[in-house]
Amino acid sequence: MHNKVATDLGKIGVLVALESTGDKAKLEALAKQLAMHVASANPKSLTVADLDKAELERERGVLTEKAAQSGKAVDIIAKMVEGGIRKAYQEWVLLEQAFIIDGKTVGRHYAGPTWESHGGGKVIASRLESCAPDPTAIAWLLLQKVSTEGPGIFDRVIVLNLLANTAIFYVAARLYLLPLVPHVEPQQILVPILLLHSMRHLGMMFLTRGATYPGLPPEFAYPAAFGDLLTAIIAFLAIPLVLRGSPFARPIVWTFNIFGTVDLLAAITMATIYDAPVAMGPTYWIPAFWVPLLLVTHYVTFVLLRRPWGS
Repeated sequence: MHNKVATDLGKIGVLVALESTGDKAKLEALAKQLAMHVASANPKSLTVADLDKAELERERGVLTEKAAQSGKAVDIIAKMVEGGIRKAYQEWVLLEQAFIIDGKTVGRHYAGPTWESHGGGKVIASRLESCAPDPTAIAWLLLQKVSTEGPGIFDRVIVLNLLANTAIFYVAARLYLLPLVPHVEPQQILVPILLLHSMRHLGMMFLTRGATYPGLPPEFAYPAAFGDLLTAIIAFLAIPLVLRGSPFARPIVWTFNIFGTVDLLAAITMATIYDAPVAMGPTYWIPAFWVPLLLVTHYVTFVLLRRPWGS
């Protein structure tokens, strides 16, 4: 229900039905994204083959008449008409429209009801019902997912990003940070690390509308968001204790480092189990860039905690 004006009442209603034995959270995310798209774009059909032939011929007639008025050669007129028909497909057909989520098409059409999502998974869908309402009516398009196959390999690019950036940050630490450890007090390195982790409140973005796509699994989002927030608070509270050389500094840094590391590993595990990356949207940068940096600085902190501290 979009543009809600009261409970269960909105200006636009979209009903999407999905039938599959696939992952429930992933299907729910797909359904919500399709519903948002249909509410915005109001497609007339699922595929080009499903278009009403009479309506298509009327459009072709209008385009032909308009092109003929240009006075151009017959072959040019034919190309102008075909260009107009292609534009009509992009406006009318679900699988030809620009997806409102990422600007790409919803998927790549093979034949009949079979199409492939941009995640790499193949989907067979059937159109159950549709309507082209007047401006005051509720727009709806009912789709049924018949089956899916394929691994959705492009949904797994985040694993490459996570591992590659962790390796890069580790190499950077080995080259430029760890060589300084024998020559400086641990506190001189710890305070910048604690300041960095104090910004982990950014993990609360996982609970923010607009920062993620609909369907982000709450089993991942809530523990990840509040785990990051608590880690940020502990890190920030540790800074004055470390600067003053307090006897409580070392215990609180141990607490921060163990809790923060476990929080990151748990978030990675839950994201994998519940297939969270497909619905992360703009927050994708957190596991792709931010998490590798945090993991490596946790490692550096463990190295520092094993060394004697000065006053």
